[in-house]
Amino acid sequence: MAAAMAEESARNGARNRGGVQRVEGKLRASVEKGDYYEAHQMYRTLFFRYMAQSKHAEARELMCSGALLFFSHGQQNSAADLSMLVLESLEKAEAEVVDELLESLAKLFSLMDPNSPERVAFVSRALKWSSGGSGKLGHPRLHQLLALTLWKEQNYCESRYHFLHSSDGEGCADMLVEYSTARGFRSEVDMFVAQAVLHSVARGVSTLWGSHSREHTFGDLGPDLPSQWTMCLSHHVFVDEIPPSQKSTWIWWPGLGMRCVP
Repeated sequence: MAAAMAEESARNGARNRGGVQRVEGKLRASVEKGDYYEAHQMYRTLFFRYMAQSKHAEARELMCSGALLFFSHGQQNSAADLSMLVLESLEKAEAEVVDELLESLAKLFSLMDPNSPERVAFVSRALKWSSGGSGKLGHPRLHQLLALTLWKEQNYCESRYHFLHSSDGEGCADMLVEYSTARGFRSEVDMFVAQAVLHSVARGVSTLWGSHSREHTFGDLGPDLPSQWTMCLSHHVFVDEIPPSQKSTWIWWPGLGMRCVP
């Protein structure tokens, strides 16, 4: 009995995949002809139809392939809309957070216009889903993938933020080297590293640095600079009496005196 049920389930799965592929083929033909609006509306119609039938995986796969297709034709708005539907399918299906899904979301993120408000909304919602309802700030792997994309775009500040919530200390150190070279003077290398270390400690993720920081040399300051800054944190002073909007962190660095890090 169990074997027969498994076989029937496999046949149904194959039929469903075949149906999605046939529909996808028709929609692709519409996009190729330039019928973007009609194709977009048909994608949305099919999404809600699949979701009503609890076919969450089929809905997600169709929206993901549709988003990639619209991205390839420069249709940012339609692609972003379908990307948000991908997230909706994950949320309603309460899908398990796995690398394959995180990489798919990161791919969609990488194709979005960096300046679009839709991208901001997408990444916020994706991180919330990836946290699995734990209240954390998102899955470390997703943060890493986002950081890598932002690094390629030379958006170093946002890249640093996501690296600090990942487990990729080596990647973060590599990015900081490039960041300090591209945006600062040689004499300011220490401040780029200090800022990152202080942000990580404030978020309770100072272990990010670990041994990875020892593989990098930051100008003439030596390979252990992040570790040195972390050690000096036992002597730092947080200015808590001023408003949060004006708050800075002051730290004592041997040879430099008190330094302010925004």
